[in-house]
Amino acid sequence: MGHITFECIVHILAQNPIFMPTGHCSQCPVRYQLACFLMHYGARGCDATGTAHKMGIGEGTVFLYC
Repeated sequence: MGHITFECIVHILAQNPIFMPTGHCSQCPVRYQLACFLMHYGARGCDATGTAHKMGIGEGTVFLYC
């Protein structure tokens, strides 16, 4: 996926209320969540542990973002 396409998808998703923070805790930026999703489901053989390691997040966070 190209950079422009990625940014367009981020812009579209950012409008969705599910990405709007509702409590005291802020969410990770949409671009980071989308990158995690694409890495987890787009890379062949990349399990949650591998995605977590590459992104520097916890394995449970991978499932939360996806």
